[in-house]
Amino acid sequence: MFAALVRSDALSSGGLSGAPVIRAPALSRTADSGAGDDMAQMQFRSDEEIGRDVRRVLEWDRRVQPSDIAAAVLRGIVTLTGTVDSLFQRWAAEDVAASVRGVRGVSNDIEVRLPVRDERNDVDLSLAVARALALDPALAERAVTAIVSSGQVTLEGDVEDPREKDTAERIASQVFGVREVANHVSVRESAASSPALHL
Repeated sequence: MFAALVRSDALSSGGLSGAPVIRAPALSRTADSGAGDDMAQMQFRSDEEIGRDVRRVLEWDRRVQPSDIAAAVLRGIVTLTGTVDSLFQRWAAEDVAASVRGVRGVSNDIEVRLPVRDERNDVDLSLAVARALALDPALAERAVTAIVSSGQVTLEGDVEDPREKDTAERIASQVFGVREVANHVSVRESAASSPALHL
């Protein structure tokens, strides 16, 4: 069951940007401990090389176009700044940057600025998020609440495993007009992980 709630300041306006979070890409690893110095040298790339490649892939990836994104690199950590038209583009830019060889992490400071024609009031947006969540088979029976304020969606409630929590965030982020998603959904402790009770 889903509840779509709107806070008292639901119809207020204003841009929102997500707090910077550094994420380490899963495929960006240094050489294995068993490898020699030659492998370590092959893995090393300068910040200039990494920055050049990040900017190149951002320029060519259709998921983040059109956009105004800058990328700076320090010790393998990429910081993305600028503006995009949707939350999907913001996340896509992070994925693109993380895929570049040599990247050790990504700090995403990109701001979502919806075009005026794409803005939706919070009542409409909260209902759209609730409908999108309810259509997912894995979440159909879960108690998830979508609270919307100025285009920012806060997810609350309980699910059975971490994958369902991630799925809820992904679905909400893809709803047209969402600026940001704060995922406060809790994962219930499964019966299998609970300590056995011996009588």
